[in-house]
Amino acid sequence: MSETEEPRGDRSAKWLSRAGVASRRDAERMLDEGLVKLNGKVVTHPATFIAPGDVVQVNGKVVDQPDRTRVWRYHKPEGLVTTHKDPEGRPTVFDKLKHQLPRVISVGRLDLTSEGLLLLTNDGVLPLGGPGRPVPARVAVIGPNADRAEALMGCYSFANHVLAHHPEVPMGFEIPTVLESLRAELEGVDVVFAEGCTVEDPDRSGFAEAVQVASDADVAVVVVGDQAGLFGRGTVGEGNDTETLALPGVQRDLVEAVRATGTPVVMVMLTGRPYAIGWAVEGPGAPAVVLQAFFPGEEGGPALAGVLSGRVNPSGRLPVTMPRSAGAQPYSYLHPILGGPSEVTSADSTPVLPFGHGLSFTTFERTGLVVDDEVAAGGTFAARVRVHNSGERAGTDVVQLYARDVVASVTRPVAQLLGYCRVQLGAGESAVVEFQVPTTRLAFSDRSMVRIVEPGEVELWVGGSCAEKETTASIMVVGSVHQVTTADPRLVTSEVTLEVPVRAAASED
Repeated sequence: MSETEEPRGDRSAKWLSRAGVASRRDAERMLDEGLVKLNGKVVTHPATFIAPGDVVQVNGKVVDQPDRTRVWRYHKPEGLVTTHKDPEGRPTVFDKLKHQLPRVISVGRLDLTSEGLLLLTNDGVLPLGGPGRPVPARVAVIGPNADRAEALMGCYSFANHVLAHHPEVPMGFEIPTVLESLRAELEGVDVVFAEGCTVEDPDRSGFAEAVQVASDADVAVVVVGDQAGLFGRGTVGEGNDTETLALPGVQRDLVEAVRATGTPVVMVMLTGRPYAIGWAVEGPGAPAVVLQAFFPGEEGGPALAGVLSGRVNPSGRLPVTMPRSAGAQPYSYLHPILGGPSEVTSADSTPVLPFGHGLSFTTFERTGLVVDDEVAAGGTFAARVRVHNSGERAGTDVVQLYARDVVASVTRPVAQLLGYCRVQLGAGESAVVEFQVPTTRLAFSDRSMVRIVEPGEVELWVGGSCAEKETTASIMVVGSVHQVTTADPRLVTSEVTLEVPVRAAASED
């Protein structure tokens, strides 16, 4: 191969993996150990290219060429999950496929990914359809990130890393935008588009068209956020720091201009960081809905469309807090008492939305938290709580168990997530979730920097976020101080038991 010739085929480690010989990591080990020959010569570098027609041997045995890559489109029946194995035991699409098929990898829409989108606020505008809900006749899709595939991807994605430097290179694969996905999802609905503005530019000349489009629609979906890039080629990503947590450019002004039309606004955020969006969450001028997607990836458009239409019920929970201002940073829900609002500061560090927050199209009630009376330092205790789907449709709750060490020799946080469990419930169904919690989850480094579990009282609660104490209990850690070792258990486990509805016995005639 000449220096200017484009490489053909696959890199050796990838080729061996596609051929079913081993995982890429094991294939790299085989190469390093000199077990692989290419056209009779030993190759040791995983980046060596293997072209069609090359003869590959592993341990002296010829390896068959990998199957040609094929793309299948499969109409997924309702209720099946698009993954090989579901941790919740739900049926998957692979259960329905024929046996003895070539190796199949799912690269399409993932139900778990769709459900994981974050519904931050909703005054009832979503979903845009479903049982008993009228489908809007016209939906306006507005915003700089509504019709850009790059807006769905992070800074090291092919779209934003390579194509930013080589715009002449075609994408090579399909990434449906939010606009395209909504048009495909909302069949029979007139979906109209106006960009309004770009991500960074201060130009407001597109506002008039956006306002007109929104005024003529039943609902306006405004897609705002970031452009990921590297070293100054975007608003977020490596080398793209910021001094403010306001939305870049004039995007907030665009949202507020559309909101002023009186048309219900669904604000979708495709961002690489949490922004200060108190204006969009609180107050009479806030949009009807705020949906946070961060960077959902190449199938993020269909995932978002599925949530907006109501086909998918979201169950994502915030892995961060939504800040009130840049001045309140850095902030963590794991802060000590003086790290929150107090008399010693006039600055309000309370987040707009707390860690663990997230809404659903149904509602859940968590009640009856029960824990053991006491547990030895270094031991494990049980915590049981009942969760009930009090809404009118099936959904998944994320049951979150939090704790606070009341008195300790070192300052401890006001809240600490001990464990969580996803529970799928039909309308009206209930379940009991039991957590097994090692006390090592309460461990900390003492003043001698030794990892310990101290005796004392611990408050526990379950709620919709770290800030919601729906049901509470307490436990006493007893005994002497326990020094944590690598032999101690550290993982919280959970078990879900569905409650069987009690039906009245039929009376005898």
